[in-house]
Amino acid sequence: MVRNGGRQQDRRPHRRRASGAIPRSTCRWPAGGRHHPRRPGTGPANRPARRTRRHRRGQPLGRRPHPEPRSGQRSRPDPGNRPPRPGRACCQTPMNPAYFLDTNILIYATSLAADHAGKKAVARSWVARDDWGLSTQVLMEFYANARQHRHGLPPAAPRQLVAQLARQRPVQGMDRDLVLEALELRERHQISHWDAAILCAAQRIGAHTVVSEDLAHGQAYGKVTVLNPFLG
Repeated sequence: MVRNGGRQQDRRPHRRRASGAIPRSTCRWPAGGRHHPRRPGTGPANRPARRTRRHRRGQPLGRRPHPEPRSGQRSRPDPGNRPPRPGRACCQTPMNPAYFLDTNILIYATSLAADHAGKKAVARSWVARDDWGLSTQVLMEFYANARQHRHGLPPAAPRQLVAQLARQRPVQGMDRDLVLEALELRERHQISHWDAAILCAAQRIGAHTVVSEDLAHGQAYGKVTVLNPFLG
């Protein structure tokens, strides 16, 4: 017991470190994890230098030069000159067609039923044109009717025809505003809501004439007029 400045301090005997003990400086627990003695020759000064990419003359800076194809290896085609995939060609027709074909025109053009033979030629002449469009409602109605046995089509034909029409013709989708416009047109002209949706889709896509036999021939519904191709 030693008095130092009026305070009592305990002086503990100094312990000698054993010859095989680990140095105290290597037993720390830093914040980043447990400290281990570094192996000799593994410090930052002994690490190999990072490889740097050399700049070739004639190559722009910041871009890796395109490797030359080896002998017998095909070169990769340019994405800008890549041909389009089959079945995914973009529609080349104008988005604002002059005519809008109803479902019955498509049915007469593709049906194999005997009672549709008289209207098949007229319907096919309209389908062969490139100035008409349709809507998603027409595609669904055509698929549902073309699957009937009386039309004589193979089971896979309706779906293939729908995919072909959707890929080659302008198609107007059904949205919330179009539904509300169709309901308003139905109340104004006292027609079915399905026919009203056809007329609103035709007006939305930019057509001035709806080719159909279900509506009154020559009747005007706003900016759209009905044409029955089987009359006269």
